[in-house]
Amino acid sequence: MLPNTELFFASLTCVILCLIIYEYKPRLSIALLVLGSFFIGLFAALLDPYLNLWDEQYHALVAKNLSTNFFKPTLYQQPLLSYDYQNWIGNHIWLHKQPFFLWLMAISIKIFGNSEIAVRVPSIILHALLPLLVFKLGKNVSNAKIGMYGACLIATSYYINELVCGKFSTDHNDLAFLVFVTGSFWALTEYEMTRSKKWLVAIGLFAGISVLVKWLMGLLAIFLWFGWKLVKAAITKQFSHQTFDPGLAPY
Repeated sequence: MLPNTELFFASLTCVILCLIIYEYKPRLSIALLVLGSFFIGLFAALLDPYLNLWDEQYHALVAKNLSTNFFKPTLYQQPLLSYDYQNWIGNHIWLHKQPFFLWLMAISIKIFGNSEIAVRVPSIILHALLPLLVFKLGKNVSNAKIGMYGACLIATSYYINELVCGKFSTDHNDLAFLVFVTGSFWALTEYEMTRSKKWLVAIGLFAGISVLVKWLMGLLAIFLWFGWKLVKAAITKQFSHQTFDPGLAPY
């Protein structure tokens, strides 16, 4: 039996219950979804009692150094030998990735100390929030049932849980990027439904953080939004020309 078997069964129970009771107690169901996702992420984070190579070890080292100097990301803190600044696995100032997810890890290390679980705490929390964002997004785009199914699928996704424990390359970076980009799409749907300016601020906030996680692809929601607006305007213009063709006026 795994030492965190209880976590596995607790998370499974929460996810199953949230599906069963959603129609009767939607708020409790969503709370169970977030709790279950948190337990799943914690279970995944505890599976490997070591830092994984490519790329978690490097991210963890840079985050550890950031915990003592928040605005100076370094790999080797005090380089004793000459180095190639373009070599991301052997340089001094480390700019291979944008810093926001490293800042989250640095804060966690500052609070919980130098350990594998401290490196993964931000990803555990983000993993708990991701299904909530997916639920809200699915509800806005389609309906609440689709949103709940999508949220449960994302909470139990093998690939995403392996990102939590740093098993796959780009690990915590990709998970943070996924969460904040999803947040920007959710805020976009909220704005389209309500036209409230606070959602414009939310779109900018989520997109800006996404850029600080993985550069310009963080603006994906904004790019697609403007693209859709241009296509919609072109379709509307074409339709209006066909409907009100002056050449048909004499007839």
